[in-house]
Amino acid sequence: MNLRVVIAEDELPAMAKLRRLLSTIPEVEVIGEARTARSATELIRTFRPDIAFMDIKMPGGDGLTALTGLADPPKIVFVTAYPQHAAAAFERRASDYILKPYTSERLQQVIEQVRAQVRLERFGELLRGESKVAQFPSEVMEKRLVVKIGSELVFVSAGEIECIMAEGNYLHLMTSTRKYFVRGRIDMLEHMLPSKDFLRVHRSAIVNVSRIRAIAIGNRELRTTSGFRIAVSRVRMRRLIEAVDDLGLPSLGARRN
Repeated sequence: MNLRVVIAEDELPAMAKLRRLLSTIPEVEVIGEARTARSATELIRTFRPDIAFMDIKMPGGDGLTALTGLADPPKIVFVTAYPQHAAAAFERRASDYILKPYTSERLQQVIEQVRAQVRLERFGELLRGESKVAQFPSEVMEKRLVVKIGSELVFVSAGEIECIMAEGNYLHLMTSTRKYFVRGRIDMLEHMLPSKDFLRVHRSAIVNVSRIRAIAIGNRELRTTSGFRIAVSRVRMRRLIEAVDDLGLPSLGARRN
């Protein structure tokens, strides 16, 4: 199970060490870094990671207050040299609290613990039938999906969706403001979405073409407006380029073959 991670740390050597150690752990991807409390909050809101590694003391605030107001917070792991803040951290439902200096073994332990928490939560949703997706049964111009989270029905317009990534029998449905983890198959969802706006770029990924920020043709990868990086299969790359061409956007400085 892949885990997407952000790091909030104001000391560059400490940030570099944490990034290096995380890069050695399989299925862990660092997708963003912040050096202030405010930028950490914006980073989490924008990229909606699975885990945020947070320092306690940072310019412009601290890691504890940076979490205030987050509607859909990730798993939080505090990394600090100050043991006296542990109680306050766990009051904010921190997943773990690491004291500096830490070892790679300790970091690996934390990752596996958080991975187990996420897996258990998702399994619980499946057993309770709390995460489902269905097409909105209405003749409207803009298609909508119904996402069932617990006892709440959330209506998501297709235009809000940035990308969908499959993981087994689950789907990560990403919007510009929230991440939904729902039960379903990507083949089913592909048929629900407007074909003129959404493109299957990989067997495990669908993207909203209008939300593509950049395409790395050589690496066969695209990046969305919120920074999600999605692999593009070799056979689907040409179709992706054609879909972008169909938007009629200018290609400044580019040379066509």
